[in-house]
Amino acid sequence: MIETIIPAERRADVYDFWRTDRVLLERCKFVAGIYQKYLDEPTAENYFVSLLADYMLEGLYFYNGSD
Repeated sequence: MIETIIPAERRADVYDFWRTDRVLLERCKFVAGIYQKYLDEPTAENYFVSLLADYMLEGLYFYNGSD
């Protein structure tokens, strides 16, 4: 979706926004921790939670990163 909404010359700014925004970085780390929990304990419940985390990451990242 970002490829069709954001002009090509601004996409790198969106993809790299987490590097300069402290709050967004912390949120990304939180979601990454959920992924790691699934890798450490690959249960059905952790898989489901990691799927939800994927939606969270996409929503947080692109909502905040599209400026």
